[in-house]
Amino acid sequence: MDTYVRANLSKFYSEISYISKKFIEEKFYIYTLEMTTEEIKKNRSLFLFDDVYFSKWLSILHQADLVKYASNSISFEKMIQDKNKLEDLIKLI
Repeated sequence: MDTYVRANLSKFYSEISYISKKFIEEKFYIYTLEMTTEEIKKNRSLFLFDDVYFSKWLSILHQADLVKYASNSISFEKMIQDKNKLEDLIKLI
């Protein structure tokens, strides 16, 4: 994967992560922007929404971490799926 594609992929997932954390922070007044995915997982009790939604959110954050920090390759279709999953979660939470 070339450098340009890798940079844009990383930027996309950084934004997905930021948007989701910012939404949760503003809706539930939890400082998620300052938390890692692992810290969010360990503090499950702070997040007063359904386990199914929480798991879906964690999967998006985990995928973002893999792309941003482990240089994991993702298909365009997977990017669209994750974007759509986040949009659905925001509507349902």
